[in-house]
Amino acid sequence: MANFCIRIDEQNVGIEVADGRVRAFGEAKGDCAFEIGPRGLAKIVSRLFLPSQLIQKGEAKAPTHLVKILDRLFPKANPHIYQPDEF
Repeated sequence: MANFCIRIDEQNVGIEVADGRVRAFGEAKGDCAFEIGPRGLAKIVSRLFLPSQLIQKGEAKAPTHLVKILDRLFPKANPHIYQPDEF
């Protein structure tokens, strides 16, 4: 089981991963483990990049023990976007 918080700008979202299920809940309190901006979030949600790639580039921050979990939650794939729309 993993519990952590994602901070996007000044908003926090709590994430709980347990028994193969993911639960998100709003306005988590306390320290956030994964910090990312809206542009970085768009990159991982559109599946252009893995979170670990953005962490290596300095576009996001997360403790080492969460990187594999984040990469599983936001896997890279071939996104369906047009070249001019690329970030």
